[in-house]
Amino acid sequence: MKRIFIGSLSCLLLCVAAVPAVGAEKVNSAVSNNQANTTSPRSLTPNELVTFAMRGEFKKQGIPSNDLLLSAYASGKVTAESLVKAGIAAGKVSPNTLGNREYLNTVAAKLLRLNQQN
Repeated sequence: MKRIFIGSLSCLLLCVAAVPAVGAEKVNSAVSNNQANTTSPRSLTPNELVTFAMRGEFKKQGIPSNDLLLSAYASGKVTAESLVKAGIAAGKVSPNTLGNREYLNTVAAKLLRLNQQN
């Protein structure tokens, strides 16, 4: 009886000691995944890109703000592509976005709408 009790107690202690180690692996894995996700910047949506440009966020990249942006777009000095390139240079837009026709069309449409409202 004494041997069964000691054997059961030993087995129970081993099981209890192993559970926190397995749980810690899951937590460490989740933390690593979250850190990996936060290091890659989120790409702006087309509307956010235009809004950032209107606020003057891309002046360092040669993109004017407010009404000057709209005038430059109307005259062809600023295009959807040049605005996306400015966003890429500023680290706000993924470089892959330049090949996304839908994204570029949405940027152009947003600029056109803003131009028509003025």
